[in-house]
Amino acid sequence: MEDKRRPISVEEHKKIMLEILLYFDKFCKEHNLRYYLADGSLIGCIRHQGFIPWDDDIDLEMPRPDWLKLKELFVDQGPYVLCTPFDKDSRFHFSKIYDSRTIKIENLIKYDNNYLGIDIDIFAIDGAPNDEQEFFDLRKKINKLYKKGCFVKCGPMGSYKWKARYYLTKLTAWNPDKLIRKAISLCQTYGYGETDYIARYGRYGLGHRVPKSCYSETLYKDFEGYKLPVPVGYDAVLRAQFGDYMQLPPEEQRIQHHENNIFWKE
Repeated sequence: MEDKRRPISVEEHKKIMLEILLYFDKFCKEHNLRYYLADGSLIGCIRHQGFIPWDDDIDLEMPRPDWLKLKELFVDQGPYVLCTPFDKDSRFHFSKIYDSRTIKIENLIKYDNNYLGIDIDIFAIDGAPNDEQEFFDLRKKINKLYKKGCFVKCGPMGSYKWKARYYLTKLTAWNPDKLIRKAISLCQTYGYGETDYIARYGRYGLGHRVPKSCYSETLYKDFEGYKLPVPVGYDAVLRAQFGDYMQLPPEEQRIQHHENNIFWKE
């Protein structure tokens, strides 16, 4: 049967993500919430003054207190909807704000027609132990819980091998929401700003730890013609995650990393 939904081009996709980001930026200013460009979006800001040309998402991070407060405040924002790890439609350990006028069908994620739309990702940053080995041990526990919980929430998709892995994992993770909530609780073992280090724990990448001073101030840098917030220690943050982030990857690696089909609902 022919799919009559109107597909969304890569450039239109970026435009919609930027519109969500600018709305979120305005919302955060109005409610005194802190956030920063993160991950590939932070690299893009510093290296390209906008999107990495071959990137296809927007990543942000918020101090945990602000991340939690966002859930209380972000209600009925027109077409924009907040989805947090505590919501039934979430398949992730981080929050998303998506455009409800759109549909995004993501590879290896089963939504049972409860699709989210084009979105921006919002990760939480937390306090981290001063002792490095203690950080490594805590990170390992958190990542294990996130990996198992999120994998089961994504549902049985893909090859027979992938589905078999799903059902085997589900035997020991019958309540994935509980695993994710436990991981989020462990992330808050050390209060934000109460130790000398800040950490991003998470399923994607091992997670990293940087001195608290990296987030002591906010700078505003150019991103697609707008001034948006980055942590003052952005260089140390990116090097902790990616090493020499100013070095362009080989041409064959300059590709989109997500396999999504994106449409307008009508």
